[in-house]
Amino acid sequence: MIPGLNIDSATESRIWAAFSNWAEHFKVHLKSGGMQYLLSEYEKLVSSVETQSCNHGPFGRRLTGKDWQDCCGISYEYTNDISIRSAIEIILLNAKDHVDDDLKEKIASLDNRLFGLYENRPPRSGQWWHQGLPRGIVE
Repeated sequence: MIPGLNIDSATESRIWAAFSNWAEHFKVHLKSGGMQYLLSEYEKLVSSVETQSCNHGPFGRRLTGKDWQDCCGISYEYTNDISIRSAIEIILLNAKDHVDDDLKEKIASLDNRLFGLYENRPPRSGQWWHQGLPRGIVE
């Protein structure tokens, strides 16, 4: 069962099959936190890029400026972190008839916020969040 989704066993099997090669710790979080976990992680990522800050310093201290840049503002970290949006897409594609409008609206709102951070905006089709980098993220 994936919390936050009311899906049949065939749909759930398709979703878990799509995540078969994903890291075990991700699958554990998805199984326990479900859609709320995915949305929360996506929101944290979007907020981090918007504010160019994160809470990854010692004892959860807020990092900004160069410290943020060296932590979450590097392209390989962003590429890893944005995989949370790809996970959401896997669920949307496999359970499209089971995702309620409220959830779709929350995802669309986060997508709009993130898309607005791209200086060179990619075409908004497919997995556009993997095309280029939003402002503040460096190679």
